[in-house]
Amino acid sequence: MSDLAPVIEPALPAPAAERRYTVGTLVYTRQALLRVFVWMLWGDLCLNVMESAIPRMVPLQLQALGASNATIGILTGSLFSLLNWITNPIISTWSDGTRSRLGRRIPFMLFPTPPLALFLILVGFSLNVAGFIGSAAPGFGKAIGATAAMLLPDVHTLPGSAQLGIGVIGVFLVLYKLFDQFPQCVYYYLFPDVIPQETMGTFVCLFRVMATLGGVIFHYWLLDLSETHPQQVYIGCALLYLVAFLGMSLMVKEGDYPPPPPRTSNRLQALRRWVRESFSSTFYWKYFLAYACFRWAFVPFNLFLIVYAQKALGLSAGQFGHVMALVMAVQLPVLFGLGPLVDTFHPIRVGLFGYGLLIATGTASFFFAHGEGSFLTLSILTFIAITVFQSAIATLGPRLLPRSKYGQFCSATMMVVESGMLVFAWLCGSLLDRIGERYVFLWLAVFSLLGLVTNLILYRAWQQHGGDDHYVAPGDFDVTLLETQNHQPAAGH
Repeated sequence: MSDLAPVIEPALPAPAAERRYTVGTLVYTRQALLRVFVWMLWGDLCLNVMESAIPRMVPLQLQALGASNATIGILTGSLFSLLNWITNPIISTWSDGTRSRLGRRIPFMLFPTPPLALFLILVGFSLNVAGFIGSAAPGFGKAIGATAAMLLPDVHTLPGSAQLGIGVIGVFLVLYKLFDQFPQCVYYYLFPDVIPQETMGTFVCLFRVMATLGGVIFHYWLLDLSETHPQQVYIGCALLYLVAFLGMSLMVKEGDYPPPPPRTSNRLQALRRWVRESFSSTFYWKYFLAYACFRWAFVPFNLFLIVYAQKALGLSAGQFGHVMALVMAVQLPVLFGLGPLVDTFHPIRVGLFGYGLLIATGTASFFFAHGEGSFLTLSILTFIAITVFQSAIATLGPRLLPRSKYGQFCSATMMVVESGMLVFAWLCGSLLDRIGERYVFLWLAVFSLLGLVTNLILYRAWQQHGGDDHYVAPGDFDVTLLETQNHQPAAGH
């Protein structure tokens, strides 16, 4: 054979194309999607550290001033619900129709972040501000205290300095919550806009992992300091949130959206259309109530759990914080396993199981949580049940609600939730004042039972609308969006 004969090399397989993930007009490589995950999860970690300060530390501040459970429920529950009821539909619908260089959701997280951090710090300095007002402008301070005594139950029986302190806390809580409404409304609407559907279950469970880690960090290291260095805790939480959300808002990019519907000059007509779209479908009412029952069960329970631990069990804030840190740490392995389960069995089925667990653990805690050991054990089981349901409900909305009006329907959900919370936070506090803090566990069990019934009704309606393989959100809201997504996607990252 000639030395010049060609050498035939064995054919090599063509390199496999790298998998691409798409959502709307965004196209991700695996690395690009990982970066989005990291920024979103980091933001959630810091958000949950910050958010833990209000429900854990403000009740202690108010309790130290002599406030009743009913007053605590109003200032940290009913008041927030009223603000949410008013502002959530406005912010949510506004963000749905926004088109800007930064996207439709990011501006609502970026710009309110600095004033939010400022007013969170001022909540921690409320008594200092109250003392300054009382000495520099006693007439103005007396008016603030008198207003608090007139609006809040049992405050009129407290000394004038306590009335002023409660009034100032209330003012700063309102200002904090007004700015907190923007990221609280819009942050979760960003998920279906930037996270691919096939990774949503995994993302949401990682999201819950970060939320739990945020709770562990706050309860183990920071809540113990709330009795000795409360102002430093508020400052640290606010600055951590400020840095994280500014960074996330600048690094996470949204895709392109179809043009919003033309705005009508007739505001009344626009309001009627909003109400008709949001509340005319019995299917969506089933979703609203299935979600609302959990919030009505969990928010008062979570708010008054620290009050029960202190009054009934004699735990200090630090001891309670260490118990809750351990409770949340135990949740972490559960969360890692929930992602595939939610994706496999569908969140509506996992939600049914979660409600069943909540009924069982709430009832058991009412009868058997008598000491620190039983409180720890039953709290672990209860918060595992809470984790199961939260992981399911967080992915249920993106699967059931129309995507082009996702913010609108989320805000409608919150209006239903907050309509109940306007009464239930105060009612729970009033009941606990009269019959004892132990009944907070029975509160959780009863509303979880209502939730189980509504979730079963939703499950049947979901099956009637196509179920696992053929579900289509009722209504024709997504026609324009689907037409847009049928075009060639543009590179997002």
